[in-house]
Amino acid sequence: MQKKYSVLIPAAGRGSRSGLSFPKCLYRIEGAPILIRIIQSLYQYDPSPVIIINEKDKQIFDEVFAEFSIQPRFVFQNVPTGMGDAVLKADKIIGDDETVLLIWSDIPYLHPDTIRNVINCHEFHQNDFSLVTSPCTDCYTVLKRQDGKVVSLVETRESGNSTGEKGERDIGFFVFRKKPVFDMLKVNTPEAFGKTTGEHGFLYLIKLLATAGYNLEGYPIATPDDLLSFNSPEDLDKIIKSRDATRI
Repeated sequence: MQKKYSVLIPAAGRGSRSGLSFPKCLYRIEGAPILIRIIQSLYQYDPSPVIIINEKDKQIFDEVFAEFSIQPRFVFQNVPTGMGDAVLKADKIIGDDETVLLIWSDIPYLHPDTIRNVINCHEFHQNDFSLVTSPCTDCYTVLKRQDGKVVSLVETRESGNSTGEKGERDIGFFVFRKKPVFDMLKVNTPEAFGKTTGEHGFLYLIKLLATAGYNLEGYPIATPDDLLSFNSPEDLDKIIKSRDATRI
């Protein structure tokens, strides 16, 4: 029996730092919106991805998807109450026996080899939760290990370190079994809510899953292109310069 995958992409945020008047995931790079690039890179796993949006933006998303002949499954998060809450919106349309490919909506150049390799590793090692990582010197998130095993993924802004720290960061692409992750997200625990934002997060559950004995692993296989993301105009400059350098 072929394994069932569901691609899940949270795209309900406006992205205030981007300076755009529309969702930043619809910004076009080399002719295609970032979101479309992501969907196309994962199309072989799920041709009808689950997209989490703010319902008031549905018309513009409909227009973009019609242009590229993509038929997504929409769910709505109309109030920005956190990534954990956004992910849970998809609970009723993703089967408990499915494997979820969760990716943030601002990564325009996720490499096909990265996708294939982390999925293959996830399946081969029979993981419950896998993520792609990269070494970095100024990490927004830091993967913590103990005796070689993943024990948590810490957001530096939540830990009080506004400047980041050296270590191993995630890139925003996760592969996991749906049921244990969604069940854990539903647990009402103080750890679920950010100290600075008050929002229902997502990354905190890695610690909870590890503590509960689930099989987690981080794979430091990210390419330089995988690390490109769009949050601000400065990020766009980095993306453009990186792509220009690649063509030389």
